[in-house]
Amino acid sequence: MGTATAQPAANVRPATDHDAPQLATMLTRSFATCPAWQWYLPPESNDRVARMERFFAFVLRGLYLRPGRECVTTDDLAGAALWDPPNRWQLDARDNLRMLAVMIRTFRGTAPRALRGFGALDRHPSAPHWYLSVLGIDPDARRSGAAEAVIGPGLERCDRQRVAAYLETGRPQSRDFFTQHGFEVTEELELPGGGPPVWRMWREPNPNTRQESPTWPTTTA
Repeated sequence: MGTATAQPAANVRPATDHDAPQLATMLTRSFATCPAWQWYLPPESNDRVARMERFFAFVLRGLYLRPGRECVTTDDLAGAALWDPPNRWQLDARDNLRMLAVMIRTFRGTAPRALRGFGALDRHPSAPHWYLSVLGIDPDARRSGAAEAVIGPGLERCDRQRVAAYLETGRPQSRDFFTQHGFEVTEELELPGGGPPVWRMWREPNPNTRQESPTWPTTTA
């Protein structure tokens, strides 16, 4: 996942279906060098960029731009944060089948490895939490404040609603970024088959933030 060190400077808004192609390209650029993605889909793979773009296009249009989940982005589409509300992170049977089909088309010969890897992460804490499924930042914008901008509203909502946040990341730089934003590592997990490590991270809400009543599911554009 992309990271940044500057202060937030970008305007954040809900993503729309019109944004999906450019956001899919941005997420592909963001995750191209992610160790987990290099394990799932090695850099020498044929049509790697196109396959990643199709995968992220499905994640956006098929899941996070539909009611019940959330995708926020910046005006210049340099970053995006994809969130699942509490108790809504699991895919239903229909979406599971659609995801399986997309993964087989994306990973092809490495699909068994990818399926095992994704499956290893399919275990969440039992306590209610907002799930930050994806935080992606264009490599050219990693010091622009885009990461702080897109993650900020979700964390503020967690604080107001007194609800924890949870994520996984496979990049040490991202782990450190999330630590700076209140997350703590709860487990270091090696991806099955000798893959790279992935860190599970948890963030308790800030008790000093003014509380509001939680409402779910969230609405999306």
